Amino acid sequence: MENAVDSPTPQATAPPTSEPPQRDKYPYREPRDLISPTQRAYFGLVMNVQAASSVSLVGYSDADHANYPDDYKSVSGNVTLRDGNVVSYASRKQLINARSTYEAEYITVNEYTRDLLSFKGLLDELHWKHDLPVLRGDNVGSIRLAIKPGKHRRTRSIS
Repeated sequence: MENAVDSPTPQATAPPTSEPPQRDKYPYREPRDLISPTQRAYFGLVMNVQAASSVSLVGYSDADHANYPDDYKSVSGNVTLRDGNVVSYASRKQLINARSTYEAEYITVNEYTRDLLSFKGLLDELHWKHDLPVLRGDNVGSIRLAIKPGKHRRTRSIS
């Protein structure tokens, strides 16, 4: 700081104007007019689904038991793929405390099944022919419990 030079605070050299600065006009930056429901607009985006083709929906879910050291809550994660392309993904802190990895995985599978069924409903609404959605998890116990509900070795705490 010994060789620092004193200089005044920089100020604007031009007087302020009430008009916004002029920018290059690009179509994607311009505001769009609202279109009434009776009008149709073509924006160049096309989703082509062949009538004979079938859409596949695959979901992956996983949980990390007691990930947060403050409250020991688990984290759920999932990803949904449509024909190999990611449609949605999520990572959420679970609302309840799971007592085991088994329970944390089961909660994740349970919550994600609802999301996967909503995607199935969307495909039905769009009249897209599709196979049954496939849900994949990595915990053998939670998969067995999802396939065959009832009392298993470690399901005493799951209600």
